[in-house]
Amino acid sequence: MEEKVIVRQPRDGRGQERPKKRDWKKLIAKAHLHPIMVHFPNALFPVSLTLLGLYYYTGDRSFEAASFYTLIFGTLAVPGAIATGLFSWKTRFRGNVTRIFVEKILWSIVLLILATICILLRSFIPDIATQHSIAGWIYVGLMISLMPLVARLGFLGGKLVFF
Repeated sequence: MEEKVIVRQPRDGRGQERPKKRDWKKLIAKAHLHPIMVHFPNALFPVSLTLLGLYYYTGDRSFEAASFYTLIFGTLAVPGAIATGLFSWKTRFRGNVTRIFVEKILWSIVLLILATICILLRSFIPDIATQHSIAGWIYVGLMISLMPLVARLGFLGGKLVFF
């Protein structure tokens, strides 16, 4: 007669089985956190620019303030998008270095730097959007420059998913 050997997982203080580290990686990978995280900067940066445009069109300062706050939240989401992207690259794509991944990493860093510069400019010069000066034009130019960056990053991400 054969004996069955039952191997039990170690239990935590509450009597529940502890998941293995490898199980956590699988759970995180199955949650698809990167596509979730990238939607924030991809949506908030264009909204921020649109609100800034509405300020210029209407002269209503609340649009400019909303543009700034939206820019802050979009920028705060970028590190999460980068971190989950790196995790996805390491797990799903086994860290293979290809042109697409190098480009995505570089453009992500540029996006974070430019968005942070926009926040710093607006923080140190609160009326920068109302000024008809070089600083005002630089601020608007940087805000506009975020759009092709998120578009390119989204395009490259789409190539990885759909092609």
